[in-house]
Amino acid sequence: MKKSGYQGILTQEQYDALLPALTNFSEERKEACYLVMVKGLPATEVANQFSKTRQWLNDVLIKIYDKYVQVN
Repeated sequence: MKKSGYQGILTQEQYDALLPALTNFSEERKEACYLVMVKGLPATEVANQFSKTRQWLNDVLIKIYDKYVQVN
């Protein structure tokens, strides 16, 4: 998926249904992905908010999106 392709791709309900599959993810990772995938914030802004690199966030977005695809 393209860099901004994760922005706002899930509804609150879809994200909530995905949470049981994310038990191996830290709260920080889940929150960062929530802000991008549900709230639609730019990935760069979210990475900065968590004092992480965009690559860190992109890696997490990929992993959580893969979980979403597996569950659905």
